[in-house]
Amino acid sequence: IPVVFMFKPANTPPGGLMSIAMMICKVMGWNADKVNPGDMSFLLNIPLLIISLYVFGKGYFAKTAYASLAYPAYVSILIKTISYLDITVTAPHCLITVIFGGALQGFGVALAMASGASTGGTDIIAQMINHFKPLITIGVALALANGLILVTAASIYGLAAATSGIAIMLITSFVVDTSLKHVFKIDHF
Repeated sequence: IPVVFMFKPANTPPGGLMSIAMMICKVMGWNADKVNPGDMSFLLNIPLLIISLYVFGKGYFAKTAYASLAYPAYVSILIKTISYLDITVTAPHCLITVIFGGALQGFGVALAMASGASTGGTDIIAQMINHFKPLITIGVALALANGLILVTAASIYGLAAATSGIAIMLITSFVVDTSLKHVFKIDHF
């Protein structure tokens, strides 16, 4: 929901593979009728899913494959439905996008991780970092994994949008760590 109703309309990259997908679609000039960020995110997830099979095993792979395919499919269906129905989604205020979008995204990521999976993309990378370096929390690993993506986003979306993206990622990372530790009682993978 944050991608479709907050991040995409506000041209604000939230971090992760979805940001890479949003940037590719924007640079290529693709709209919902061709390739949208949900479709592109699906394709970008495939190599990371294969790596996750070897690092975390079949159970993690199966759950993450489901979640990482369902997430972009859901985004894609929402975007195509909105386009088909010719509904205009206006961007919420920047502060609402950053705070609520980041918090919703963070809790969704934590929920997937608490079930022994992830939503794919940089979440897999963050879990691998945490797996091999347990002193680095998943939230910090997420922020590190998304840093380069958001710096790149500045050249496509501008400094203001990229700065909002960094704020979203910091809130997302905080909510992931807080939720995993205090709600789901998980310290590392």
